[in-house]
Amino acid sequence: MAAPRQGTAPELLEGYDKLAKFIGASPEYAVFHGFKSLYAESLLYQQAEVVHLSGELNDIRIADRAAPFPRNIYHRNWTQLRGSLGSATVTGEAGDEHSPPIHGLLWLTYEGLDDSLIRYEKILRMSQPHRRKLADIYNWMTRSTLGNISITSYDRDIFKNQNEDPLVLLDPSESDTFTAWVQDHLIQTYHRFGGRYLAVRLTLLPSHRLIPNTIADIKYIYLLTLMDQQTPNTSPHLRGTVTYSEPVIKWVTRLVTVTVACAVPIGAIFALHFIVDTAARLGIVFAMSVVFALCMALMTSATTHDIFSATST
Repeated sequence: MAAPRQGTAPELLEGYDKLAKFIGASPEYAVFHGFKSLYAESLLYQQAEVVHLSGELNDIRIADRAAPFPRNIYHRNWTQLRGSLGSATVTGEAGDEHSPPIHGLLWLTYEGLDDSLIRYEKILRMSQPHRRKLADIYNWMTRSTLGNISITSYDRDIFKNQNEDPLVLLDPSESDTFTAWVQDHLIQTYHRFGGRYLAVRLTLLPSHRLIPNTIADIKYIYLLTLMDQQTPNTSPHLRGTVTYSEPVIKWVTRLVTVTVACAVPIGAIFALHFIVDTAARLGIVFAMSVVFALCMALMTSATTHDIFSATST
């Protein structure tokens, strides 16, 4: 009799593990608490410790220079300082062993403060999630037909109440304003008024084959291919969840952006061809330059320097 294979039992996911599966399947929902205030408090304590140790080290330096030989040359003779530490350890005298331990402790504390500052800077650079994204996570967790997760600890409302210490979004890729608007508003509207019904209709088609029986089925399959939309997931932890491919959405928005970038200059040339009046021509050039700059600012990730460079040429 063959032994049962490991990992064949169904997963029983009900809490954090189920939420982790959801975030793993949809990285755009990787939202976590930034703990910015708590991190700042920790930095203040580390800073205070460094300042305190620096003051103690300065007092030791003053005392060393006023002491007899060889302590009065510790500040300019590392060999004597190091030798005094070794002799103090052997003889049990503690008078000359203050300065080196203070140096080491100060260095370790400052090194920890420096690492904390770098990590805190990274946290400050992280973007904040849109409130609609937080609402999506909370609705998925609380709805019985979706996640149905009940967190009972203090973090149960972390995605519901946006307090003074905001959450951070661990987005692996940066999105321009136009793409973010499509993801946060247009896709949500599409899902509310048509996308969720389309996903349900697709589950009625033959599994794995999607053989169309009617013209409506062909339309559904075409839209599914266009949006790269997944049907409600049949796995235990994502059953009933409809997802939309973020790479496909970004590809579509990029196509629209490139089209607009070509259309605006060509439209200006086309308009100038039919307008004879000089003042009207100048007005057209001014209006098209403004439209081009606004499109760059809203539909791309261009910096202010890039926008000025593009509009001045």
